[in-house]
Amino acid sequence: MPAQAPPRRPEETAREVAKLALDDSVEITLLMALMQGQNTGGVNEGLNEAGAGAAAKVARNALTARLVMLIARAYARPKYGDLHLHVAACALKDGTARQIFMNTNGAEKLTAFETQWSKCRGDHRLPAIKDFRDNALPVGVSSPLSGKIHHGFMALSGGYRTWAC
Repeated sequence: MPAQAPPRRPEETAREVAKLALDDSVEITLLMALMQGQNTGGVNEGLNEAGAGAAAKVARNALTARLVMLIARAYARPKYGDLHLHVAACALKDGTARQIFMNTNGAEKLTAFETQWSKCRGDHRLPAIKDFRDNALPVGVSSPLSGKIHHGFMALSGGYRTWAC
């Protein structure tokens, strides 16, 4: 049985999560830009006219699924070994970790993070996103949650249109 790595100190965990969260935020931004791009400039219509509507729908669903997974995991209850945003929020509750970040001129950043985290945790779309992630349905089966998810992404991405296929 392989030996487990020694547990990270809370401040190390918070720093590692910050690095990974930056990667996630870049990917989320790119996914949203792709989704916005597909919904403007006649992309959908062109794909449908070229007979590629079904393939485009698969690509859109993959983009949506990836976006849901990136967003949902940031709010998941932390488990041993996880390195997502919720883990950092928990790590920053540790007195030693807080003190380290407060002593390195990070008081304003820590306060801003906690304010933004609280705002994000209160987002009304989170339950629908979590349900969508936890209850993925086979292709062709509609879900009463899908309208809530799509409405949420419309707000996130500036809206999108579906393919006519």
